[in-house]
Amino acid sequence: MAQSRPQGPAAEALPHIITTSSDFLQFRERHALLIDKTALLQELVDLGRVFLARPRRFGKSLLVSMLTELFTSGTQHFAGMAIAERWHEPRYPVLQLSFLDLRHPATFERDLCALWRLACYDAGFEDVDECLPECHEFAVLAEHIEREVLQNQPYVVLIDEWDDPLSGNLHDPAAFAANSAQLRAFYTWLRDRPNIHFLLVTGIARYPVSTWFCSDFITDIGLMAQYGALVGFTEEELRTSFAPYLAHAAALRHQSAEELLTHLCSFYHGFCFDGQVRVYNPWDINSFFEQVEQEPEVTPELMPFWMMNAHAPTALFTYLKALQPDLTCLDQIKAAGVVLTAEETCAPYEVSTASWVNLLLQTGFLTITEHLPGRGYRCNFTNAAVENVCSELILAYVLDQATERLNTEVINLAQDMVAALQEHELTRAVQAINALLSRVNFALWPSPAPEARYRLLLVLFLQVILGAPRVRQAGAHPTGRGDVAAISDHEFWAFELQLVPTATTKAEPIRLAPPDLEQVIGMRYGQQVVTSWYGVVLVISAATHQVCAWREVTPEPSLNPAI
Repeated sequence: MAQSRPQGPAAEALPHIITTSSDFLQFRERHALLIDKTALLQELVDLGRVFLARPRRFGKSLLVSMLTELFTSGTQHFAGMAIAERWHEPRYPVLQLSFLDLRHPATFERDLCALWRLACYDAGFEDVDECLPECHEFAVLAEHIEREVLQNQPYVVLIDEWDDPLSGNLHDPAAFAANSAQLRAFYTWLRDRPNIHFLLVTGIARYPVSTWFCSDFITDIGLMAQYGALVGFTEEELRTSFAPYLAHAAALRHQSAEELLTHLCSFYHGFCFDGQVRVYNPWDINSFFEQVEQEPEVTPELMPFWMMNAHAPTALFTYLKALQPDLTCLDQIKAAGVVLTAEETCAPYEVSTASWVNLLLQTGFLTITEHLPGRGYRCNFTNAAVENVCSELILAYVLDQATERLNTEVINLAQDMVAALQEHELTRAVQAINALLSRVNFALWPSPAPEARYRLLLVLFLQVILGAPRVRQAGAHPTGRGDVAAISDHEFWAFELQLVPTATTKAEPIRLAPPDLEQVIGMRYGQQVVTSWYGVVLVISAATHQVCAWREVTPEPSLNPAI
């Protein structure tokens, strides 16, 4: 008898989801789903001057839009929201600017002047166009506008994407330096304005273009727990505000709502900016459920929506190609995570000397997974969707590809490797591994711990097909002694690697302990129950970068003989 299909609510009962706009009024006018993030806005304004760093597509622009509306029109469009009873600010002109795509040094100051004029015009100062119309020197123009147009009255400044002129030029040191000088002059001028009632600056990264980050001029709320969920969705917000969507999507996927939540958590949860509060990426969640609204009869897919839209993979790949940073830390990140001090997690940095781990953290590839009192924060990949994309682009980089997307040949070799391992055809699997290793540009990876390179490469090869949640290095997996552990279907794989100088060097005895590995039998990993295990020993020649000896480890109760 066929199993009946789970039933969800009618599609027409689902609230509208907007992913194409960050305009607060559009959300209200279209009665779109909007998570109420206004409870802390008055407290935020009371700080006076605020800096908020969060990854792209996290709701910063919507936050700016809400503040603009509050300062210009009050709470008339905030009925039913937390701020309606808490807001006590008078109305102020709001100069709202976005530095997104303001990247070209040759036209930077001219473009900045145009932005400032437009911000004043949109704030209601229509006669700004008559002020020094041919002037493209910002300091001169801004002083004149403040004196002749703003007339020294109090106003609010909201700046979105402040760092895009720099983040967009990580691959071009000359452009980065030129834009840094322009921004330093701008923020130095802004710092001395006595008539700014409130200032909010949002962005992704912290660069030392001024003394802002090392003074008490501006409050950096990046690590403050009370603002940990100011943007992003909490578990409670997902369960309550998206309840009808959860029911409908779960029905389409033939899952319970709790099973779907488990998958959503694995793919989209985990962003933590303060060591305490963990949130979902709003772009991922909105995009996932938008599938249900647009095609209510089609099964929604778990896809890396944020990674595909935020252009972060392309930017990171360009950065890797241009600066060739040390990849040694990846081995530690893939295993147990990397520890950063509190200063390192939010300190400004120059692009030429930037810690790659710090860059990964501020762009959202890494997140804080644990607060270590007195030591700092342990950081690791944020979630499965992020790690899958990051692993693919890192592999594309070490394979010296032209783009961050793996080519068909590499994917086919990875598929052959996994298929051979699933069939326990180890010789065929080694052939695929060696074919992949032969494509690695080891000159890009001068590692002081050579074995770590091969351990991480094997992880990356496996993740292409199995996905990040199913592959881990020693130290991150709860059981087993192998260097690399993976789950395929219902089988647990354990790999032990040994590096030897040449292909003819006699390998040291290598053993895997079946009693340890047998602990995984019957254990649940995500939605899978492990029913068997398969051990593999690989000996790699440092001279040829090839696996030169190998053997299977059969599940006998005693230790297996060495190679």
